[in-house]
Amino acid sequence: MNRTVLICFSLGVVLLFNSRLVAQPAFTFDYPDTVMLCDGDSFLLEVTDVQPGYRYQWYRNGNIIDEQTSSLFYATTAGTYMVRINDPGSNSVYTDSVTVIYHLRRPTTTDRNIPVCEGETRTLTLTGYAPDAVKRWYRNGELIVGASDTALRVSEPGNYRVEISNGTCSVSSDELSVHFLAPPVARIQAASDEPICSGATNVLTALHPADGSYSYRWSTGETTQSIEVNSAGIYTLILTNAGGCADTAEIEVLAHEQLVAPQIPDTVICVAEREVVRIEAPLGYTAYYWNGGTSSGTYLDVTSPGTYALQVEGENGCLVSTTFEVRAYCKELTIPNMFSPNGDGVGDVWEVSGLEERNAAVTIFDRNGQAVFQSRGYNTPWDGSYNGRLVPVGTYYYLIIVGDEHYRGPVTVLY
Repeated sequence: MNRTVLICFSLGVVLLFNSRLVAQPAFTFDYPDTVMLCDGDSFLLEVTDVQPGYRYQWYRNGNIIDEQTSSLFYATTAGTYMVRINDPGSNSVYTDSVTVIYHLRRPTTTDRNIPVCEGETRTLTLTGYAPDAVKRWYRNGELIVGASDTALRVSEPGNYRVEISNGTCSVSSDELSVHFLAPPVARIQAASDEPICSGATNVLTALHPADGSYSYRWSTGETTQSIEVNSAGIYTLILTNAGGCADTAEIEVLAHEQLVAPQIPDTVICVAEREVVRIEAPLGYTAYYWNGGTSSGTYLDVTSPGTYALQVEGENGCLVSTTFEVRAYCKELTIPNMFSPNGDGVGDVWEVSGLEERNAAVTIFDRNGQAVFQSRGYNTPWDGSYNGRLVPVGTYYYLIIVGDEHYRGPVTVLY
């Protein structure tokens, strides 16, 4: 009759399957479950009492440790360790695990060079250590008497470090070099000390020594060394050097009272009549600049339509501009193509409307090119006569010249 028997030993294992005995690797691996170490220490783990031909593979936290295939292993980092043992017959067994704990780590810092502004203090703080750990602070290698807290307020330059002890373990941090910097002196220079005019600007610049690196923060939110301002007010600068030390300065910018722009009404002009329109500006300004020209008088003679500009200057030197329109305007020219000078009171004269106020030249020709009527201006319309007698019925031709414009066409005389 077959039987299955399982027998376990702490230092070795023997299994019996179906009355057949199978030997497992025999060894000694006798360590406590947990080992406490000081920072920087190592712990030797070793498999002993083994037979020739055994092979080993070490594990940390369940993962294979590459190239660790010896019977001994030095643990230098925290973790849970075990080793798998294979005998020449390819039988294998895992040892019990051993957890290595480093209960006192060396303090570290992200920066060993600490700048402090003159007149200020800096606090060095130790974090992540049990309250029962003993702390000792040192400056330039000398113990600072009474400094045994997790924080140390520093008010003078030097090389500082902290030493922590817990039981038999003792570790020390790297030295921190604390040095003190003089704060910068902030000054602001304006491009002009005069008040600014409306629409004008002034440039404000932060002044500091050329050497070193600085950052700028203006009350306008800008971060450049110079800013451009266009309104009155008090402007503030915070000047900060590379060590984080800062100084504040302010400057007041004044502004002239805004100059009132002159009111120039729009107008019209009739170029056909060679009209000249005089545009007059109000008095009270020190200079007048028409259409971007040099300073001139209080009026401008206009001979053509368009958009015109006037810039005036006040007593404080400020300028203000305005524009106005000169529109083309002439009475509509209407030329009839026939009339009947028969004395019935209806259409007895050749009435050309729109010429009454114009400097026009009017000439009427017969079909042979003979001028039968001529007039400078047209205050008296043609009544159909020539040399005191009515012209014959027929078609005649007119030429009207108004400035640079020429109008030609036929006109029929009926009775």
